[in-house]
This record gives sequence, C-alpha cells and structure tokens, in this order.
Amino acid sequence: MSAADSRLDQIIAAALAVFGRYGYQRTSMDQIARAAGISRPALYQHFSGKDDVFRASGERIADKLISAAEAAAATDAPAADRLYRALAVKVDFSSGSLDAQFRSDLIAEASARLPDLQASMKARQAGVIEKILHSAADLDLTTTSIPARDIAVVLLDALTGIAQQDEPADELRRRLRQLVDLTVSGLARRPR
Repeated sequence: MSAADSRLDQIIAAALAVFGRYGYQRTSMDQIARAAGISRPALYQHFSGKDDVFRASGERIADKLISAAEAAAATDAPAADRLYRALAVKVDFSSGSLDAQFRSDLIAEASARLPDLQASMKARQAGVIEKILHSAADLDLTTTSIPARDIAVVLLDALTGIAQQDEPADELRRRLRQLVDLTVSGLARRPR
C-alpha cells in the first residue's frame, strides 16, 4: 500500500468514527481533519467536501460488510448459523461503531445521499444470503413459493429495522437470531 493510500485509509477511518459519533448533519470537515490528524486544506486535497467523504466512508463500510458476510457464508456451519453470522456483521457494525442516537439518522442520510451505493450494497448482501439459502443442505426451498432472492431481501429489510433500534447490541443480536430462526424453521427440510 502506498503512502497516499495509507493516508486515505487513515482519513476514512477517522471520518467513520466522526460520522458514527455525531451523525452526518453535525459532522464538519474540521472535525474530520482533526480526527485524521491533518489540516483542513490537506483534507480537501483528498475530498471535495463532506458528501465526498461520506461516500468514501460508505463505500468502505459496504466493502468490509460484504467481505465479512462472504466469509461467514463460506463456512461449513448449518444454514441458520451461516445466515445469522452473515447478517450479524451489519448489526455488529452499527452497534459497535455508530452512536445509538445517530444510527437511524445515518441510515436515512445514506439512503438520501447515496441511493446508488445503498442499492448496490443491498444487492450484494442479497446475493450472499441467496447463496447461503441455495447451498444449505438442511433447507428445502421447494416448500415455499417465495424465491430465494425475495427471502434474502425480506431478511435484509427486517435487518435494517433491527439495526436502527436504540437498543444494546446484545438485544439487537437476539432479535436477529429470532428472525433467522423463524426463517430457517419455515424452510427446514422435513423428514419424508
């Protein structure tokens, strides 16, 4: 990694922390620069403004979450565990790095300012979940008329609702586990 790439990573990591702590509206370029340990003019050498930093931060989050979900999906665990772990990366991120009072605000800002990135991330996540559903020997997708892609999208929509709640991380994970267990029990392969 070059020095320029390393500096960019440092700035984005700092921006993520600032956005997570103060939300989009209350975050300034000065705060991001201070958190990154650089001057404001130096920050503007890399980004044209707060929206540009927000987009780069969103892209970084999306790539990290998808990589973590793909790693969870690639294990030999039962379908319920793989689904839970692949979906939990979003809960773990939002409860671990976003101040609870700004979770829903940041998701709303991302939807309003980065709809293309939101759509791309959702499609990528749905692909990971769909792959788990199709590859699970303990699930029988023929028992439902709902396509695997639609099941994945419904799970992701429910996950968004769970992740936005102002609740402790353990409670969010418990709710996600219940969602996954309900889904898997409805799709479980029945003995013949």
